[in-house]
Amino acid sequence: MSKVLQTHMPASYKGTARMIGYALLLDTPADWQAFSLFISARLNARQRSALALMALRSLDPDQAFLVADTALSPPAMEVAA
Repeated sequence: MSKVLQTHMPASYKGTARMIGYALLLDTPADWQAFSLFISARLNARQRSALALMALRSLDPDQAFLVADTALSPPAMEVAA
């Protein structure tokens, strides 16, 4: 990351970038749930929507549909906090 971006990037964006790195590294349901809670607190609805949209678009249509359906369905089991 360039020094200019680093200087002007809000702390909430830097924290979000670190948090997604932690979730990717640890890769457990609890860590992804923590990431979800974290971005709910740090990013606005438009930013979270854009992140979700681009993540879904990175999948093939069948996978994207399954992920979206899962996200919008009632949870079968809550992730332990």
